[in-house]
Amino acid sequence: MEAINKGTKIKDIPKKFPVSLDQAKRLSRYNNMLNKVTRNLNSKALLKFELLGLKALSLSKLFKNEDWEGLNEIFLLVNEGTKGTI
Repeated sequence: MEAINKGTKIKDIPKKFPVSLDQAKRLSRYNNMLNKVTRNLNSKALLKFELLGLKALSLSKLFKNEDWEGLNEIFLLVNEGTKGTI
């Protein structure tokens, strides 16, 4: 994700790291969502988002709609035992 933040194009990520193009695209989406959480929600929500990891990609519709209230409610319920898709 550091390479993405430094401006490396997504299509070039698989050439530099042992990941597929699809994995690089998912990491890019996750990174974009992480940046939005950082800007729009509190630090507790950020920790919960990071706890979800790539499972958080299933929340992309809420990010697209900028439903910060809904995302905040979800992050209140997430814990270390959260499994599966949301």
